[in-house]
Amino acid sequence: MAITVRFSTAGINVVAQKAKPAIDFTPPKVVVANLTNGYQNVNTVSNTFSAVGQVEVTVGPGDNMSLLAFGFIQIQKVKAAQFFYAGKRVDHGAVSLFVDRKPAMPQTVALDSSTFSFPWTKGAPRFTHQPPKVVADTGDHPLTKAPKSITNSVTLEQNLLFHLIDDREFWTVFMSEDSSGVRTPMAHFHWSLRYDFMLIWPKGNPTVHLNRSTFKVDATVSGPPTDAAIAALVTAPNEPHSNDLMKAAVFAAVSRGQSVNRKDHERRFANVPPTFFTP
Repeated sequence: MAITVRFSTAGINVVAQKAKPAIDFTPPKVVVANLTNGYQNVNTVSNTFSAVGQVEVTVGPGDNMSLLAFGFIQIQKVKAAQFFYAGKRVDHGAVSLFVDRKPAMPQTVALDSSTFSFPWTKGAPRFTHQPPKVVADTGDHPLTKAPKSITNSVTLEQNLLFHLIDDREFWTVFMSEDSSGVRTPMAHFHWSLRYDFMLIWPKGNPTVHLNRSTFKVDATVSGPPTDAAIAALVTAPNEPHSNDLMKAAVFAAVSRGQSVNRKDHERRFANVPPTFFTP
């Protein structure tokens, strides 16, 4: 008797009610945008939400469950990743970093995995067999790190972080893989995260002036994502990994000087409040 996966029974339960966008100013050189739940400090971070997938599997005598694999594959799309800096005075200038643009970021859609767990969201063990069901779990906690200050190459003054924008969306897909390596997307959920913080620096210390951040998890849907490019990457995942792309893009935007990804300005932006910095 062959193992039978009843794809129509697949479902995902997501628990994400405690996730709330926030920003941590305690590291000495960077700010860390996070989702509060699961965040203790920049070095101690756990999943901010959990997702559990279940599907019914029929196994007969002599069947070998080790020939199958179950778990989650996740795809990330960067919609915007931009950091803006302002001087302590109007004539200290401003700096714009467009991390989401080529050449710093060569692609905005990528597999959200790692070399250790490729192509899954986590390493083994990824699932358990609890007859008549297979159960798999995943979770995530995307962070955004940005330098607190940057030297303006035009005015040669230190510019302080004024506006952080990181807008991403994700497709988290509950998958099965048969003994021949064929992967089937059984169910998925789409979710979006936008970190959007404007800062001021009273007495030289950063604080949130305006928070327009959002976090939203959509309902679970049977089958694969409807976007053709996303669906293709789910069934045939490949590198590069999204986190590697983001880290490299931030470094490139900061370090390569004036370019498509970085603009240094002589004057502060018009929307910087007069009280942006006080000593």
